[in-house]
Amino acid sequence: MRFATIGTSWICSTFIKAAITTERYSLEAVYSRKLETAEAFAKKHQVTKVYTDLTEMAKSDEFEVVYIASPNSCHFEQAVLFLQQGTHV
Repeated sequence: MRFATIGTSWICSTFIKAAITTERYSLEAVYSRKLETAEAFAKKHQVTKVYTDLTEMAKSDEFEVVYIASPNSCHFEQAVLFLQQGTHV
């Protein structure tokens, strides 16, 4: 499955490495509030697509699954946004 991530922390990097190890997932996009952070994280994980707008990201058809690694207080709102677009969370 093609997946994307919200967040750029060490836990997100750990998840990416584990997901790719299964050979069932490919990382397609990353999100961060800051473009510079998103670009650096994407480069580290060899991804070209970055987002700084969650609504735009949620409308994308470039991935089927999103991993949410933002602060816990953001999870509900972000999960609902992606679920409403038919993306697995």
